[in-house]
Amino acid sequence: MISSLYIIPTMNCNCQCRYCYIPSEQKNMQPDVFFIEILKDFINQYTSYMMQNSKAKQPQLRFIGGEPYLCSDLIIKLTTIFLSAFPDSITVFNTNGTLINKRSLDVTLKYKKNIYHIISMDGLLEIHDSRRVLKNGMSAFQKAVNGIHLLLKNNYHVFLNMVLDEESIDGFSDLCDFIKSDFGMNSISVSLCSSTKYPMTKDKKFSLLEKTYEVAERKSIRISGHHRLHLAEYIPDLQCRAGEKSIIVNSDGKFHACQRFISNPHFGINSYAPDFQNMNLSAEREHQCNNGENIYLGRKLYELYKNYYPEYLSKNDFDSIIFGVI
Repeated sequence: MISSLYIIPTMNCNCQCRYCYIPSEQKNMQPDVFFIEILKDFINQYTSYMMQNSKAKQPQLRFIGGEPYLCSDLIIKLTTIFLSAFPDSITVFNTNGTLINKRSLDVTLKYKKNIYHIISMDGLLEIHDSRRVLKNGMSAFQKAVNGIHLLLKNNYHVFLNMVLDEESIDGFSDLCDFIKSDFGMNSISVSLCSSTKYPMTKDKKFSLLEKTYEVAERKSIRISGHHRLHLAEYIPDLQCRAGEKSIIVNSDGKFHACQRFISNPHFGINSYAPDFQNMNLSAEREHQCNNGENIYLGRKLYELYKNYYPEYLSKNDFDSIIFGVI
């Protein structure tokens, strides 16, 4: 059952992140008027499918990008359609936080208890702005901070995600102090940098995660992030079911198991009349994720948890917010 529908409303972005996974030739793709109407129809078809499914509990609508807020009117419209049909469900926006404004929040204010923002923040100003450069030259860090404060002021749910590599780990301690004092937060999601431009060995990846958990423990910060999906052998509730439980539709109308395949012409399906009842793209996930390196990281993390952080040996509420694929 497809219980999480991910949508990429645009591949474009107002940032030029140096490790961006979207190919350069696709970054200026904007949905045309025809596809905007198709997306609205997708939402209506999906809500109808979920309403007719006796196993459906709380479906999720999730926006990623590119930068979803470049299409703010569209994502707000789709959110309104979805949450009107499922008032106990959630919508999640993965965003850089720099385009959040009062006008867009005012429209969705009545749904704020159902709306979650996961905002990218790799470090304090110097680190963040060195990696997530705004195309207009302004500070991405300060814009994101302003967006977070606006969300918190209006009582929206806000969480952060950091891309982890050798640069960002150096500022992680300071970032923990900042998010606690400035935002009142005690959690952060951590994603290992997966760019082929900046390759890391599996041992380096584990070393960075090990340091992250050490700092987080000292700072009383809880951790989640994509790396926890490597633990499915030991924590079955963290089994990634992308393509089976969740699918993603790209701004060109193609469905995939997850965003790792959006630029690969050999994966996904084109359909303007999706069969949500029978759609299953989990073969994409198996091709990508069940490899020796991920199995190695899962085993090492399990040993780390077992020896030092047993509280992470089960799925928690933070994992459920971060992932729509479990």
